[in-house]
Amino acid sequence: MSLISLENEVRKNHIQYKAAVKECDNVNDKDISSLVNKATNAFEIYITSADKLAALINADYLRDQFPGRDWKKEYSEIFQKVKYYHQSDDKIIPGKEYMVRNIDETLKRWKLPLY
Repeated sequence: MSLISLENEVRKNHIQYKAAVKECDNVNDKDISSLVNKATNAFEIYITSADKLAALINADYLRDQFPGRDWKKEYSEIFQKVKYYHQSDDKIIPGKEYMVRNIDETLKRWKLPLY
């Protein structure tokens, strides 16, 4: 997957996650279970796609291909938003703490808060 494709995937997944959460907020008890599952799945896809983007940015070969590119300026806001959602969401997901390893590594390297 190319950098641009992955970046677009993160943006699309963020929109789907926000829509799923909004849908859960406006539902009756009858539909809540399926919508909670939908929101959880959207959350996982959003977080993991962003972490894949961070992994790609962390790769030496990508930084070598674009030596003058300011990755921090381009992506810090995206990764900080992902961390915010990751930490503020109270879903119980096995391995949740490992879902943002690459984002954490990137934010540490950029000397930005991990929240």
